Amino acid sequence: MGGIVGYGNVCRLSGCSTKNGGFILGSDYVGGIAGGLSNDIQYAITGDSSVSVTANASYVIGNSYVGGIVGKNDGPMPTTIQNCVNNGVAAGYGRFIGGIAGYNGENGTLLNCASYLSDYDHSLYNTIIKEWKTTGDCVGGLAGYNNGKIRFDAQDAAAPVRSVSSIVTGRNFVGGVIG
Repeated sequence: MGGIVGYGNVCRLSGCSTKNGGFILGSDYVGGIAGGLSNDIQYAITGDSSVSVTANASYVIGNSYVGGIVGKNDGPMPTTIQNCVNNGVAAGYGRFIGGIAGYNGENGTLLNCASYLSDYDHSLYNTIIKEWKTTGDCVGGLAGYNNGKIRFDAQDAAAPVRSVSSIVTGRNFVGGVIG
């Protein structure tokens, strides 16, 4: 289940976005832009010349393999998620939940991506923890599980802030950047 594509194989998504207040709900392989990718194309999700980043601002909720941009980035060939920003919520009950990718496999690369969300009054935190009770395992601000690469290039300024400034909660293997 994805905000733009459920499953992408040999595809390229560029300059896509989801709006604030939307919901992307599924069981496994749930992403703000794509549920899962298994590509033969190197730059699977990227910004374009008119839109500097691909962004998610929706609520992305599932069980396992849940990501603000992609639920699972894994395939036989190198696949790069580039210049993506998650300003939405990625929450799950199972495992592999991340701000950009729930699961970034061996051939996956997250390049110049950022995840940030403001919650000054703690209302979003209270909704995630107390109402939805989403406390998965392997939860990270950028990737819930990473066996690939996470890179930030100084030359590329498409994602103006390369950071994690989000709510990251879970049971086991929880990290600000990688679960």
